[in-house]
Amino acid sequence: MEFVRGETLQTVWPSLADREKDVIVSELRGYISEMRKIQIPGGTQIGSVTGGPAVDRRQLGSISAGPFESEAEFNRWQLAQLLPNTTEEFCDLLAGTHKEHHKNVFTHGDLGWHNTGVVHGMEFEKGR
Repeated sequence: MEFVRGETLQTVWPSLADREKDVIVSELRGYISEMRKIQIPGGTQIGSVTGGPAVDRRQLGSISAGPFESEAEFNRWQLAQLLPNTTEEFCDLLAGTHKEHHKNVFTHGDLGWHNTGVVHGMEFEKGR
């Protein structure tokens, strides 16, 4: 992989024509579809591509743990991140929304328009 100079999708999106946006969305959809076809070694592990911990960036900062051998284990970890003063009723409500029958697929943990670059109408993932 090599670094390619360009602007982020976040910067150029407002100035793109509808046709250019359609092409980029279609290409990104194809890339994501291809990633999700990759078989997870060992079946259901939830964590990083290198076998390390899963990273949760939904809060301020990021936390990591795992890898997890099951979706149930991952869900328990997520629920453990709730604030200590969270009511038991709310914890139960959230726990009820966690299912354990999803097909785990390979995906990008930080795909966003802030780190997707565009060069002359062609997009690429920006190296860090």
